[in-house]
Amino acid sequence: MPNDEAYPNYGLKISNDAAAHRAEIPVEFYPMLDQILRGLACDPMHWPHRISSKDGKSLLYTHPDPTILIDFRIAKEEKNLYIASIAAPEFKPKKSFFISYSHVDEEWFTLIKKFLYVLEEQGVIEFWDDTKIQPGSDWKAEIQKALESAKAAVLLISQDFLISDFIKKFELPKLLKDAENKGKKIFWIPVRPSTVMRSHKEIAKFQSLLKDPNKSLNQLSKSECEAVLVQVSAKLEELH
Repeated sequence: MPNDEAYPNYGLKISNDAAAHRAEIPVEFYPMLDQILRGLACDPMHWPHRISSKDGKSLLYTHPDPTILIDFRIAKEEKNLYIASIAAPEFKPKKSFFISYSHVDEEWFTLIKKFLYVLEEQGVIEFWDDTKIQPGSDWKAEIQKALESAKAAVLLISQDFLISDFIKKFELPKLLKDAENKGKKIFWIPVRPSTVMRSHKEIAKFQSLLKDPNKSLNQLSKSECEAVLVQVSAKLEELH
């Protein structure tokens, strides 16, 4: 990185698009990306670049390995560097799924997670559930943040899920609203018999991950249940 004393520093102004793109890059590359941004702010003309706009004001720096492209403009009088976009074509962002369940069904939640774990391990999908909340943190704020960022949701349906005050008043309304307004995908798995098909048509209208949604997991034999969950994992892998 250029010597801070040799070149004047520029203030970094990062656009919302650039910030969103940064969030899609794996966290292990953040130190390198931040070092590049600091270097650009120290002396943007020091870094190899090319003009990327007709007016000649936008410049593009390409980091070779891994490939990261940073589009920026220099405001010399303001002493600001405006980062318009950050692109990392080699990185395919993981799709995040929010898992909503009643704690009464923790046994089923644990079993289902075993079959979804391989998707996380392979970097295909990232699943979020309330076990990710750190002790002492604002758990409600953490759930709200996860609801906002999730691209899809999986609901583990039972009668206890349907009558849970927290799910009814906090999680479900947000998910249903985002499904309508933002196209967020919602899937559901019947883990125990419930009245969902009759009493909660706003849930039943979404795709069940079981071939026969009228037959819940606890109505299957152990081997049947495991075979079904293998199929559920395969479906989510295809849908990601």
